[in-house]
Amino acid sequence: MTTSWTVPPKGATSNMMDISQTVRNLDLYRLANLAVQHTQFLRSLHCNGITLQFSFSSKSTPSKNYTLNALRRYRDLWLPLLAKQTSMDVGSDSNGTDESVSLIPPPDVAWLWHCHRLAPARYSSYIKTRFGPDTSKKILETEVAFAAQFSHECPDDVDVNAEEANQAIVKQKAREIWRDAYPLEPFFQDAETGANSESSPLLLTSPTSTSTSKSVLVDQQSLDLDGFDLLSSADRQCNFLWQVSGINFENEEFLCDGVLEYVKFLKLKNVAPNQVIVPTYQIDLIWHTHILA
Repeated sequence: MTTSWTVPPKGATSNMMDISQTVRNLDLYRLANLAVQHTQFLRSLHCNGITLQFSFSSKSTPSKNYTLNALRRYRDLWLPLLAKQTSMDVGSDSNGTDESVSLIPPPDVAWLWHCHRLAPARYSSYIKTRFGPDTSKKILETEVAFAAQFSHECPDDVDVNAEEANQAIVKQKAREIWRDAYPLEPFFQDAETGANSESSPLLLTSPTSTSTSKSVLVDQQSLDLDGFDLLSSADRQCNFLWQVSGINFENEEFLCDGVLEYVKFLKLKNVAPNQVIVPTYQIDLIWHTHILA
């Protein structure tokens, strides 16, 4: 269950409030609340065996197939679908209608999207290059920063609170949009084999500006996204959950203090931009959360 703080928690001090006012557009309590959602998201991916598939320590062929297929699905299916949906949302806004849809991805795609967005400059550059500058700002602003859907979830089980029921509807809508766009591609990838219904997982589709694209053998160029090695990034991020899994990381006072320390960290980086400053895991969680949300 997601923790939510609608009033300043007991850990909020006058010093915290004074520092927070020096940083524009930074809501301390919202950011601390999102940090909890962030760790819950990471934990759900781990408990369902998703992040383990992306660890380079796993040498099994199914795991390799899974990661390569996940990259194909993220790059060649999810991002174009997201860009198309974004352009439709912009069109509906210009017509005075509100028909925007928040797309919640399957877990393999969710993990790669998460890791890609953790490198915001690389992500933004790739989106601008591939889909044009008009798409970049909107596509970066995902409304559901820490969400994925799993094959074992029952879409018809809505005997829950209103927020969870609404999310179930949103998830179902995402699956319908995916199915309409890719009728031969299953929404969920088989974690046991890395199998998919259209092509070999050892082939990746090279994205082009036209509707046709060719399959190429896996090489470093086909794995990179505008020079960014996303699979290596996903491997590095696999262990982050363990760094932020202590009992303190669900404590409201500790997380609010983390936001305070993060503000200090940003101010320190601002006055010493050429100095390498290594954040604590407490700060790092808030930093990652701020980037993603």
